[in-house]
Amino acid sequence: MTPTGITDLELGGMAPTEMPLHPDEPMQVAKPPEQMRPNKTFEDRKRLIDQLITDFKTLEDPRILNRRELRRNRKNRDQMISDGVLMPDETVIADHTIDYNISQEKAAYLQYLESSRTLLTLTPRPKNSIPPEVVEKFEVAFTLGARYNRWKNSWFKIIDACLMHGAIGFEIVADLDKPLHFGVDYIRREDFIFPKKMRLEQLDDCEMILRAYDYPVWQFETWGNDPASGYNAKLCKDIADRNQATRLDTIRVYKVYFKENGVIMTGWYSDAANAVDWLKPPVEHHIGLMAKFLVDQPPTLDVASMQMVMQPPKEEWRPVPCTQYPFVVFPYTETEDGVVLDIPGRVAQDVYTQEAITSLLTSTVNGAKRASGFYVGSEPQIGGDPNAATVTMQHGKVVNGKVSFFQPAWPNAIALSVVQTLSVRNTQQMGKVDFAAMARQDTAKTASEIQAASTQAAALGSIKVGLLADAILRGYAMGFEIARTQAAAGAITLLAEFPEEVLLADYQLAPSGDVEVLKRQEKLQAMKEFFNVIANTAAAPAFLEYLIKQAFPEEADTLVAALKGGNKDALILNLIDVIKKLIPQVAPHEQQSLTELITAAQTMVGGPNNAASAGAAGEPSAAQPVDGGQPVG
Repeated sequence: MTPTGITDLELGGMAPTEMPLHPDEPMQVAKPPEQMRPNKTFEDRKRLIDQLITDFKTLEDPRILNRRELRRNRKNRDQMISDGVLMPDETVIADHTIDYNISQEKAAYLQYLESSRTLLTLTPRPKNSIPPEVVEKFEVAFTLGARYNRWKNSWFKIIDACLMHGAIGFEIVADLDKPLHFGVDYIRREDFIFPKKMRLEQLDDCEMILRAYDYPVWQFETWGNDPASGYNAKLCKDIADRNQATRLDTIRVYKVYFKENGVIMTGWYSDAANAVDWLKPPVEHHIGLMAKFLVDQPPTLDVASMQMVMQPPKEEWRPVPCTQYPFVVFPYTETEDGVVLDIPGRVAQDVYTQEAITSLLTSTVNGAKRASGFYVGSEPQIGGDPNAATVTMQHGKVVNGKVSFFQPAWPNAIALSVVQTLSVRNTQQMGKVDFAAMARQDTAKTASEIQAASTQAAALGSIKVGLLADAILRGYAMGFEIARTQAAAGAITLLAEFPEEVLLADYQLAPSGDVEVLKRQEKLQAMKEFFNVIANTAAAPAFLEYLIKQAFPEEADTLVAALKGGNKDALILNLIDVIKKLIPQVAPHEQQSLTELITAAQTMVGGPNNAASAGAAGEPSAAQPVDGGQPVG
């Protein structure tokens, strides 16, 4: 049986839900005996749902709004003057340390996300049970499907929200419009509702998790008039009728995830009316996972004997529901406590620095503005009227009485030094190097400070990148299971070239960014350094071929073919010419690797005599420039 009907209904074009492939055929799913428990009634579920909603609204919703306001840090000057915080001739300088730090860290995360050519690294168990070239081709094909059109949009939001709030959740959803039938779906912080004391490692132990959506009134009318939608028509119509006066507003609906007998169930709930039942009854939650079942076949009639003949069972692929929640929580940092709602993001860590810098800059600017003014005071006269009106100085006018001129002192430079100190300290805590320290007078300390800050930045960065790598691994591991089981069932054409023994092999998964970007670079550097040792030995060609495949896998076929095509020296020089053309096309951090590879290849040629002979044959000389007119090496 070929699965062709896994349905991903779009509720009003917004929220995905999942249905079994064959809803008319009961699923036979093994359920561990220890997880079997009596099914709860709607009233039992409703009490828990309402408690989760109330706890989250009371505890977290105000924090979310406050974090967003602090990140924007918008100051209303007119309102501050009206409140007496500022004088009419003063202004306010709003600092944006929080937003700046988020944008800086986000760039590093995104670079990590995009730097690897594959999303997952697959290691078959036992090792080498599948040829490495086949595994690599499988990795590339999976990555091609997982990096669907606009795939980075969800990750932009996930990373941004994690940096701001401290932790964020995302969901792996079924989506037949995607090449591998799954997608990564970002969830806003206020829409991902879980127990307030949940720790990072307890996500799958939660009895219930909610995901909120907001729908317009017309959507409820559509559901109420469509019996095939599966929604409670009476409740939908009641909600629509109650909200006619606010028709342009949206109504909050909750998708309820809970475990029942070891299987994830999802139902729909709304507190917009006095709910006495589910908005849509719970069903098993499917995200596209498939499994092979032995299905009994009906007996057939043997014409010769006119008797019914029993048929052996037939293997068929069928969808199976989730047994774990399809969510991943991505934390900004991880501590021994681990309560998700208490994990601090950049807002919590930078708020007081931002407030201090805003106050100091505002005071300094307003003080400088006053110090630049021209002030005149009249000295009191004996017998004069102490309540005399203030006289405006005008050219050509005579002032009755003595006057004095004065100017307020300019703001002390210590204020700006404090601002710089706060900036440097905040940047060091973030794991970055603040080169504003170069402006300090104690320049003897600057170099060591920058070196120490760089070391600390690398250490802190590796910790945070490790958390992103873990989130990528957990998310795409679920996607990998969906893709390979559906491909084995014949539902995904992108992976159709791989046989079942490759698709369903036992793999150890690792995030490619972690393996390739952080570890693979160390190996490549060591290989490049070692190449000089064996450059003039018989092992050099094979070593160089392997080095090319590891450093430039996409261009490896062309380069290796040139390396094996004929005279060694001439071909190496031809290789230099090919690599030279690649330099402008690669990222800046890879250009240095190309330059080092060119230098190593020139060393292997072994001197100007070989280069001259190669040049006589029409090849470029090793002494010729290969880097925009400048000799390399």
